[in-house]
Amino acid sequence: MDAVESPLTYFRTNRFTNSFQEIVDAYGVARYQEANLAVYTIFTFPFLFAVMFGDWGHGICLLLGALFLISRKSKLGSQDAYPFGVDPSWRGSRSELPFLNSLKMKMSILLGVTQMNLGIILSYFNARFFHNSLDFRYQFLPQMIFLNSLFGYLSMLIVIKWCTGSQADLYHVMIYMFLSLRILVTISCFRARKYFRHDPFSFLRSLFELKLFAFHCCLFPNDSCRSFADNIVAFGDYCSSMDAFSKTIHFEEASL
Repeated sequence: MDAVESPLTYFRTNRFTNSFQEIVDAYGVARYQEANLAVYTIFTFPFLFAVMFGDWGHGICLLLGALFLISRKSKLGSQDAYPFGVDPSWRGSRSELPFLNSLKMKMSILLGVTQMNLGIILSYFNARFFHNSLDFRYQFLPQMIFLNSLFGYLSMLIVIKWCTGSQADLYHVMIYMFLSLRILVTISCFRARKYFRHDPFSFLRSLFELKLFAFHCCLFPNDSCRSFADNIVAFGDYCSSMDAFSKTIHFEEASL
């Protein structure tokens, strides 16, 4: 009798090779009777990692951290509760890889949005220090509005989904925000109702309009004002140089 599903893949590992096997399994598990790439990763991964990031200080820190964990391995392994990280019950389950990939992607979004907000906030302090109202009005404010009306809104939905356990799909909500408002009404609002009790059309439309407004504020006024200011400075330099040249001619004529 032919089986519908292929046999499960099993690779025998030990304490040393298990780490490399997990690295390979994070990208995909080999099918039954396929070559196990973890065998080659044992040699290639440390070498390529050292080539890409050849920092002695960083390597020493990693070595000291690894030696500390090895020295406390028996004590840490006997603990039932885990101090941080992901619940170990996900390990070995069928949904382990989709769950971890989704978690890492959402964490990357939250950390990236936080870092970008920090950079924009620093630009505010630069504009304040140099008393540059142009950068504050047409760089800091539009960038904050554009970033948080798009990725800030997505980060808020991620946190709400984690706190409430909602099964709503976040990807379609964000993708269709860039499409036409008709699709936004029919699809995005339908999916966003899982987060908001009221009709979300007006809220999503406001976010869409804010993004457009912030984009134009960043693109046109700042460059136009800077170009106008540069022309004034260039014209002033030209006039000052012509005045100095004319004064030099009058001085030479007077001396003659």
